Amino acid sequence: MSIRRLALVVALAVAPAGVALAQDHKHGDHGKHEGHAAPAAAKTTVTGEVLDLVCYMQHPATGQGPGHAGCAQQCINKGLPAGLKVGDKVYLLMGKGHDSIVDKVAPLAGKNAKVTGSVIESGGLSALVIESVSAAP
Repeated sequence: MSIRRLALVVALAVAPAGVALAQDHKHGDHGKHEGHAAPAAAKTTVTGEVLDLVCYMQHPATGQGPGHAGCAQQCINKGLPAGLKVGDKVYLLMGKGHDSIVDKVAPLAGKNAKVTGSVIESGGLSALVIESVSAAP
């Protein structure tokens, strides 16, 4: 297993704890909270397949592609993490701050999408903070 995949598995394993903490956290202007400033990142545009990361990580051969689109859409609508597969690289998709991306990416599950945003990396995990997303050929 590659370091990137291992990091993603670990991130997904600890995600429920992060969700619990986020629910207790008072949301507001994150720029004013100490330690909550977003890392600086350059804007980029990439095109790839929108995935639900839980299925993709558990069964990558069948957890992607048009045949998995319906399941991926259901998983993303449940709030499971979404990703974007660009070649051999998979990004965790995130909204700005703590904004939900469900409405933006669930309809594109299993399809190619053009995503513009900022790439951030931490602990071997790469995430793409979405500014805009649209269907791609």
